[in-house]
Amino acid sequence: MENLLTGGHLVRLTQIVRAIKSIIIQGALLYEMVAGVPPFHAQKLEEMIENIKFGDIKFPPYISLELADLLHRLLQKDPEKRLGSGIGGSKDISSHVWFDRVPWEAYLRKEVRPPFVPIVKSESDVSHFDPVMPFIIWIALLKQLFTLEGIYRDSR
Repeated sequence: MENLLTGGHLVRLTQIVRAIKSIIIQGALLYEMVAGVPPFHAQKLEEMIENIKFGDIKFPPYISLELADLLHRLLQKDPEKRLGSGIGGSKDISSHVWFDRVPWEAYLRKEVRPPFVPIVKSESDVSHFDPVMPFIIWIALLKQLFTLEGIYRDSR
């Protein structure tokens, strides 16, 4: 019997795994942008790992029910239940009620002007970024924890 994980099938499987990991990272980024801290924040690294594996997401009271639902679905520990990992893919995410007022077609046509355009000195100018960048460290941790097997299998 021919191995199904050869050629294009292996490439497609790799793309799917990357997309699923990307979804949870996007959810974590959105949460941190709104809440000001990562979704599984803790003072100690060991506590943060435990929160990622087994903890529930706590939402600040100012987050709308629609946004809380979106974040909960993007940060779902079971990759098969995560919003965007099904047949609809990214369309399942972009059609979520929280994005109802987003003019996707206008963005695709590049008709929407950004509210802020930074003045940069060169392509490598990072002067507008926080020099500490704690989120980069947190993403690296997430990438290590959310493997193909996923946190879901570890937390059963």
